[in-house]
Amino acid sequence: MSGAVHDPAAIRRLTACLHQARRMAADGAASAPLARLAAAAGCAADELRADLAALGVRGRPRIGCRLAEVVAAVERLFGWDQAGDAVLVGAGSLGSALLGHPGFAARGVGIVAAFDTDPARIGGEVAGHPVLPLARLPGIVRRLDIRLGILAVPGFSAPSTARLLYDAGVRGFWNLSGGPLNLPADALVEDLDLGASLAALARRLP
Repeated sequence: MSGAVHDPAAIRRLTACLHQARRMAADGAASAPLARLAAAAGCAADELRADLAALGVRGRPRIGCRLAEVVAAVERLFGWDQAGDAVLVGAGSLGSALLGHPGFAARGVGIVAAFDTDPARIGGEVAGHPVLPLARLPGIVRRLDIRLGILAVPGFSAPSTARLLYDAGVRGFWNLSGGPLNLPADALVEDLDLGASLAALARRLP
């Protein structure tokens, strides 16, 4: 992690702020009141204002914080302004679909290897990616300095798998397991619950 913020409480606030800023930007907003970002982070506005100021982000009267600046600054703090290589854990149906998806490379993310615990999958390839035993994950992640991990494993195994990745040096997690990862504050987690997303869409239908 780079940048001037190292306090675990500040990192938790900024992580929550980043998630909220991304959501609002995806909905089409360009800026947001600091108080709204602070509410999403579960902290006082003055605390978040100080955190963002340490990153060079300052709100403007009647405008608030520009979301693009917030996202860029916090991603830069965590070192995620450049995507880089990733590993995927869980080479089942969902993981295999992700390995064959061309959109990652188009956005600067290269999946270098997949890992699994199923002997029937280990040793094979999916969309040109080798499927390796989970026991080899720590050494490969450390050797290649991998910072991103994709979790396509069942929810019950997600926390232990995420911890294995974290202990090897991964700090960015794309979590498709549907369950919490329970990682330290400096881990940046993007949760994607496919079932909840589809249900939310269905409820919006007239």
